Amino acid sequence: MAVTAQGAARPASSVGREEWLLAVSELVAAACSAQAVHRPSLVLFMLGRAQRRESSSVTFQDLEIAIGPTLEQFGRAKKAEVLLPFWHLQSAPFWEVQDADALPRRAGKDRPTRSALVRSRAVGRVKDNWWACLASADLVGALGEAILAGLWQTAADQDRVCQLLRFRRTRSEPR
Repeated sequence: MAVTAQGAARPASSVGREEWLLAVSELVAAACSAQAVHRPSLVLFMLGRAQRRESSSVTFQDLEIAIGPTLEQFGRAKKAEVLLPFWHLQSAPFWEVQDADALPRRAGKDRPTRSALVRSRAVGRVKDNWWACLASADLVGALGEAILAGLWQTAADQDRVCQLLRFRRTRSEPR
């Protein structure tokens, strides 16, 4: 049994607010040091899906359409590659690519090619025990605000990112 900060016991497979906040703060810190918004953009998009009570799973192709414009506008790379956050977010405790081991890899690399992800109709997802926590609108809002405040400095940029990624801000205080 794991114990929450409030002293309540919960099964070890259970995930709570503290784990989400820690995972997102680590993600934002890494993104800030690398000046990369790719992984946080994917997470913010998934938080928007949680707000709309959509599935915790998304195909690579759908993700390209959904976060590609954000990466093009706010990413520092010349070419926005959704492949990178889709694949490498697996280093976070909450994200997985289904059947990742079965996907053919790029020669000499640890990741598949974009065409392999498209051909295989690859699916990424927030793991069930993590997704269950996102039923809390307060938690989703707190996570989204942590991502926005950590990576986009102006209110205009934050609002544009929310629009592009379909994340609904719930804060009422001025930004």
